[in-house]
Amino acid sequence: MDKELLHGLTTNAPRHVYANSYVVFISSPIFLALTMQNDKLFHFQIFESRDITLDSIRIDAHSSPNTDGIHIADSTNIQVTNSVIGTGDDCISIGPGCTNLTILNVACGPGHGIVGDLGKNANEKDVNEWR
Repeated sequence: MDKELLHGLTTNAPRHVYANSYVVFISSPIFLALTMQNDKLFHFQIFESRDITLDSIRIDAHSSPNTDGIHIADSTNIQVTNSVIGTGDDCISIGPGCTNLTILNVACGPGHGIVGDLGKNANEKDVNEWR
């Protein structure tokens, strides 16, 4: 999916609309062999979901300085494997409330790699059981 090519949904929308891929309140999907490019914020946001597998994902946004590949928060049993994520910011950002998170065989760059997006709020949930 080339996010640069998505346009406004109404005929009178003069500007581009940059859609993100949200995975919210979903259980057990498998995303396999997707290529995404040119998003301006997050390519995937996984929130309050469980048992999700992202395998052989390719994200290309090298020239965008503030673009994250995948953001995961408040989710359980998430796997990101065999993927190439090239972004200008975080490859994968891990937010509060994640449990049993697995990230294996993922190439990141040129951005910040795999980071925790934690500690902003005093009462945040912990991240548990990750590898």
